[in-house]
Amino acid sequence: MKISAVQAAQLVGRNERRIRDWIATRRLPAIKVGQSWQIDIEDLERLPGITIDRTQLEALWSREVGALSELRQRVRDLEEVVLNLRNEVAQLKMRLQDIEGAQRASVLFEHAEQIPLDLRMYATVTPPFPDFEDRAGGQEVEPPPGSVRVKQFALIHKVHAAMLTYQIETGKIEDTPLSMGNGRKAHWLTPEQQRAVIVFWRRNGTHFVPCPICPHTAM
Repeated sequence: MKISAVQAAQLVGRNERRIRDWIATRRLPAIKVGQSWQIDIEDLERLPGITIDRTQLEALWSREVGALSELRQRVRDLEEVVLNLRNEVAQLKMRLQDIEGAQRASVLFEHAEQIPLDLRMYATVTPPFPDFEDRAGGQEVEPPPGSVRVKQFALIHKVHAAMLTYQIETGKIEDTPLSMGNGRKAHWLTPEQQRAVIVFWRRNGTHFVPCPICPHTAM
């Protein structure tokens, strides 16, 4: 255990000047750290005629242990602060990506032709759209009733399709992929998923144009 000259003086009942004299005459080994001396308590105990006050030693040890405990707690508090800041940065990055995507979509649609807003015209009907025809086997694949293609949903709400695709790929939004006869997959949104998309967009500030049946509580 390393102690200062002041602490050494308290332990042996001497003043600090006497401790420094012992150090200067090399009677007491010590190491200079900055402007203070660091003394090994075992070297202090070896001095002839010197008795260490055990009560003072226990009190000194208790203070050192308490200071170490406080330091460790402070480190844990700072680690928690750093973790919270990292989470906030990640959330801000996600928000920034949504805002940038909305700005790009706004530019793309600024001079676009009027887009039909009746979402029901894109819902599944019978028979299914030709996109779902398996040209090899003639079989048809039907999505759940009331479903809408992902790209069509983005188009109707004037959201860039790439943004909606990114939100799906990163797990923020769920879709319903269906295998087609040509080996490819078609991505659809069920009525429940459509409503979840609107809720997500509103919560995260994604710019979109509501359609006549928003927020898609029923189809």
